[in-house]
Amino acid sequence: MKKYILTLLFALLAGVAVQAQSYEHFQENLKEAKAGNELAQFNVGLYYRKGWSGVKQDYQQAAYWYRKSADQGYADAQLNLGYLYEMGLGVEQNNQQAAYWYRKAADQGVAYAQSNLGYLYEKGLGVDQSGQQAVYWYRKAAEQGHVAAMCRLGNCYYEGECVDQDYDQAVYWYRKAADQGDSSGMNSLGNCYKNGNGVTQDYDQAVYWYRKAAEQGSATAKYNLALCYYHGEGVGQDYEKAYELTLEALEEMDDPEEMALPYNLLAICYDDGHGVAKDEEKAENLYKLAISYGSMEAKANLGGVYYNKGDYTEAFPLLSDAAADGIDNAQYLLGCMYRWGDGVTRNEDIAIRWYKLAAAQGHEKAIACLDAMYFDEEAPEAFDWVKKRAQEGDAYSQYRLGKFYMEGTVVEQDYDEAKKWLDKAAQQDNVQAIVLLEAKSNAKIWKKVETDRKRAEAKAEREYRLWKFGRYMSTFNCPKGYTRPFGVSVGYVSKRWENIWSDGSKEHSSVFDDTKLINGVQAGVRWEPQLKYGFGFDTGLYYEYYQDKSDMMDDGDGYGPYFVRMSEHCLHFPAHVEYRLNFTEDFQVFFYGGVALDFVLYGKFDYFDEGYDEPFGTLDEEIYAGEVLPDVKRFNASWSFGGGVRFMAFQLNAGTRMGFYNMSSSPDYKVYQNNPFLISLSFMF
Repeated sequence: MKKYILTLLFALLAGVAVQAQSYEHFQENLKEAKAGNELAQFNVGLYYRKGWSGVKQDYQQAAYWYRKSADQGYADAQLNLGYLYEMGLGVEQNNQQAAYWYRKAADQGVAYAQSNLGYLYEKGLGVDQSGQQAVYWYRKAAEQGHVAAMCRLGNCYYEGECVDQDYDQAVYWYRKAADQGDSSGMNSLGNCYKNGNGVTQDYDQAVYWYRKAAEQGSATAKYNLALCYYHGEGVGQDYEKAYELTLEALEEMDDPEEMALPYNLLAICYDDGHGVAKDEEKAENLYKLAISYGSMEAKANLGGVYYNKGDYTEAFPLLSDAAADGIDNAQYLLGCMYRWGDGVTRNEDIAIRWYKLAAAQGHEKAIACLDAMYFDEEAPEAFDWVKKRAQEGDAYSQYRLGKFYMEGTVVEQDYDEAKKWLDKAAQQDNVQAIVLLEAKSNAKIWKKVETDRKRAEAKAEREYRLWKFGRYMSTFNCPKGYTRPFGVSVGYVSKRWENIWSDGSKEHSSVFDDTKLINGVQAGVRWEPQLKYGFGFDTGLYYEYYQDKSDMMDDGDGYGPYFVRMSEHCLHFPAHVEYRLNFTEDFQVFFYGGVALDFVLYGKFDYFDEGYDEPFGTLDEEIYAGEVLPDVKRFNASWSFGGGVRFMAFQLNAGTRMGFYNMSSSPDYKVYQNNPFLISLSFMF
């Protein structure tokens, strides 16, 4: 931080009689100084310090004449000599000497010296660190109207440093500094209103004081005002204004410690595309710049960027540093890494520790993760967490706590406590609690009707499992319908063969007419994991059966006409990208596209004479063995398109498949298999 107390406006100090009028005036003071006049000695030191009126700036000469005057007890010379020792100007830097001369001047009532001496005591520079002494000297200076001391004293009370934390006292001293037009006091007072510390939280007042401080030239206040615009606190949300103010603040800052947070906000703007075109590369570079200036928030944010990309090697050290510094989102993400084993050895105990730290700061996702992990356990630690959450008003925790008391698993059985917490949960419409209360209207029934209790518990647990799975899927930004990503499916599917000569002219198969559809049925299992923004996958494994009869001409042997019956057994594997439109929680419309792979397990021909029920001839070889369909492969690949609707657990799919893989090994033929139409009905678990 910049020091509040080290910018000395020497010409304004009490007792200063010098005016930088001319070199002759300097010569007059020099003559008097050599004669031993302490005021003239101080003035000569001032000429050398400032380089006034043609006098060459010379800190050594300034220190020499300040010392001459200080030794005679001149307070302003003592103050300035202390400053030269603290800064190492014209003398070897020495905080002990600085403290010595500051004290000399402070004892004579010089407010600047009192403020500077307080700072040395606060930081333990040249003196034994003493919060009590720091506050003592800050107060001395503040009571004389020294605004920097007012702000420093306010900071001590605000942070609870050197003195017991007291927001009311902090506001008192910030306001006194602000009333004198001090931009630092205005900015700090704005912080109090924004956070509701020492005053009633009031974003309008926060913006008022930030704006006044910004008008006074405070770059820090401009950044704070930018934050208000970014979050819409006290002003209408305006990302562009936030971006512009952040740039202005950075242009006016020269202290790296001050620049860290604005660079982080600038990175967030580019990362999210708020107020400026989205640019992930620029965001990453700005995060790195903010980190180089010491921003732990930027470490957490950049770690989150790498985590979302799956680059856990880069994410882990950044999140570890930020989490150790108390950044709640970094603690949450680090907990996730240990919970799921992302880039680290899976360890739920460590995950819980990080989740707890984030939850203590109100991080909602960390709280939800703790809920999910503890609700799976029946252990004393789980009980403590559930009780804490129940007392905070969480309905599911109240139900769970009531169930703990009812069962007496991790706490002594207490039906009165059980009913109390179940009632609280039921009042918030928790279905599990309502089920238990309806089944167990009083303690006697709970004790005696074991069958009803088990039924009620089983139903409640089923409700809970659905709820928990919904919580888990929500971490992937899934619609609520995706609490049912698995299902079974049955349907109708058609097939058509297309044979093409190698010269490009089309020719019908000698066995099947390519204009005729072959009918089949389909059954299998499907899996539809959902990603973000409505996108997901559609895959599964299906069995398909086809059967068809084709008329054949009389071959001249006197037994015709006859026909042939084909049957096929296949495996079907789709690999689709899916997009869903969620109109309600229970109704969705979706579209899909991708590829489909098929493999023939077995196929054969049976020959029938007209008028006979039983086949009079069967080709022993399979269709794909080389004799019936020469050189036709078992494997097929198709483009696949379609869509459908889902209502609650039922899903209707319709689509088509267009073969793009030549199934013939012969150089004379190209054989393609299409599936012009398919429709299926699925039940999702």
